Amino acid sequence: MQKLKGDIEERILVSAGDQFLRHGYSKASMRGIASAAGVSTGNLYNYFPNKDELFRRVVAPAITLLEEMLRKHHGQKGTDVRDMLSEQYRIQCMREYTALVSMHRRPMEILFFHAEGSSHEKFLDRFTDYATDLTIDWFRHLDGAHPGIGPEAMWFTVHLHTVWMFSFLKELISHNLDETQTRQALSDYVRFEIEGWKYFLTDDTII
Repeated sequence: MQKLKGDIEERILVSAGDQFLRHGYSKASMRGIASAAGVSTGNLYNYFPNKDELFRRVVAPAITLLEEMLRKHHGQKGTDVRDMLSEQYRIQCMREYTALVSMHRRPMEILFFHAEGSSHEKFLDRFTDYATDLTIDWFRHLDGAHPGIGPEAMWFTVHLHTVWMFSFLKELISHNLDETQTRQALSDYVRFEIEGWKYFLTDDTII
């Protein structure tokens, strides 16, 4: 019985993703989602009380991984500056971005391009502000651990970096790149990103 319930929920989530991609949040209907999933509209509401809750579940995997990546690298216990200068760190970042794009391209596309009218309509703005504040705190923490590591990062500069990250992901998703092209684009982005951070994070005692 539990397996059957799980199967139905998964069908609903897949169908909802299809409908959000095709019509956008505002024009997708619970009736259309239920029909595509092969369940009654009434039964759909037994699983998800409203369309917004359903939308949030569809895009949740991408949001969760984005938040985990941010906290891992720029939280209070985030990556140390010395680790960021290593080749191992570049490889780790490459793996994380590859996993993000390969595993969650679909929910990211829905979140970035089809969220109008949902509670996640302003997700990119909210996440950008959150990431900026968290990263600024991370810089302050690093300055205490490694005095004089470099110039203080301006709020706008860090803000712009986060905006650029989302712009890159949006462009990557919206273009029909094959696997090789995607990996090359990710590799170029990660290298460029790390070199940019080095400007803020290095001094003569570290490099």
